[in-house]
Amino acid sequence: MERNTRYVYGSAAPKIPVEHQSHTENKVVRRVSSKPLPSGSSIPKVQMIFCIVFMVAVSFVILYRYSLIS
Repeated sequence: MERNTRYVYGSAAPKIPVEHQSHTENKVVRRVSSKPLPSGSSIPKVQMIFCIVFMVAVSFVILYRYSLIS
């Protein structure tokens, strides 16, 4: 039987060779986007506030019903 020579007996992991970082430092990455960035949220603020108020009202109705039962 052949033994796997890559296996490390113990808890110490072998060190990975470090690549030279000079190659990546010299590169300049530019992102070109053809679409303009959205200036605001896709959901209008009035609609979002209405949804929050509606959810709070429904929650209070449920709590009120359970308080009447108990």
